Amino acid sequence: MERVLLFNVGWMKHYRGQTTTDRIINGGMYVAEHEDGGEVTNFRALGGRCYGYARSPRGGRIHIERLGADAAADHVDGVTVVFVATRPEGGSVVVGWYRNARIWREQQTSRRRVYVAEASAKQCVLLPVDQRVLDVPRARPGTWGIGQSNVRYVDEVGARPFLRRLALFMENPSGSEIVETRPEAKGRRRGRPPRQSDPMLRAKVESAAIARVIAHYAEYDCVSVERENKGWDLELTRGRVTLLVEVKGNSGDSGAVELTPNEYAAMHGRAHRDSYRLAIVTRALEKRRARLTVVRFNGSDETWRDEDERKVKLVERIGVRVYFGALIEPC
Repeated sequence: MERVLLFNVGWMKHYRGQTTTDRIINGGMYVAEHEDGGEVTNFRALGGRCYGYARSPRGGRIHIERLGADAAADHVDGVTVVFVATRPEGGSVVVGWYRNARIWREQQTSRRRVYVAEASAKQCVLLPVDQRVLDVPRARPGTWGIGQSNVRYVDEVGARPFLRRLALFMENPSGSEIVETRPEAKGRRRGRPPRQSDPMLRAKVESAAIARVIAHYAEYDCVSVERENKGWDLELTRGRVTLLVEVKGNSGDSGAVELTPNEYAAMHGRAHRDSYRLAIVTRALEKRRARLTVVRFNGSDETWRDEDERKVKLVERIGVRVYFGALIEPC
C-alpha cells in the first residue's frame, strides 16, 4: 500500500451532517463537551468532492513531510486517508477511507467547512455499520497501534502487519479471511441453519428466514443459539465485532412480527442493545422475492430503525394466564 494516514474521528452512521437520528459519539473530549465535531460531514460530497477533518494535534499542523512532501509545500497528493472510530459497544475499527487524497499541512476553511483532507467523492468509501469490522490495534508499550492523537502516521516498521491487513480489507471488505474469527463453539453448528424436521409451514418459514440471514452475513462466523433461550437466534462474529440477531420470518408481505418477553428484554437491555439486530424476512419461502429488513438500535434518539432510518413502531401487549374457576392474573 502507498502512503497512508489514519484519522481517528467520532462515530457516526453516515457522516453527512448531524440529524436527530445520527449524532456523533465517542469523539474525545471536544465532541463530549460540544456534542459536535468537524468530522460530521466527512462523507457529504460537495461539488463532487469530500472534505475530511480530524482534530489536529497541538500546533494544528499535519507533518506532511512524513508523507513525502517537501518542507516548503503546503499540501501533498496521492495519500490514502483511513478513518477510524470507536464503535458504541467499544473497539476501534476502520469506518471508511479516501483514496488518492490531498492532505493539507494547515487546516483549511471553505464553504463553511473545516478540513485537512479532500478527495474525489468517487474515491471515497464509507462502510455500512455492520461491515465496520477491521480492528485497529491500540498502542501499547513496545507495540504499534493507534493512541490518543487523532492523526496517526503509519511509517513505522511496527505498522506493517496492520497495513497488509488493511490493504486486503480495502480490496474486499467482505472477505472472511481478512480478520480472525473465534473458534467454533463445541457442539454448535455454524454457517448454516439448523435442520428442521417439522413439516409445518411455520417451521419452513423460520428455516428459510434463518438461511436468508446467514447468507446476508456470509462474511461473519455464525453460531446458532436458537435452542438456548438467550433472546436471539444467531451470534455473528467477525474480528472483535459480535452481532446478536433475532430472526423473524413471514410468508407474506407483512412487516409485523411478535417478540417473546425474553426476546423483548434482550432487545432493550443496555448490555446488548447496541449489538442486537432484529432481522425480518418477508416472503421467506420465495427465493427471488424474499426481502430482508434489519432493525438496529439508534443511539442518537434511542429508537429502533431500519436501514432506511424508518422508525419501527413497538406495540406492547399484555397477556394473561387463565385458571378455570379460579382467577385471571397478568403474565
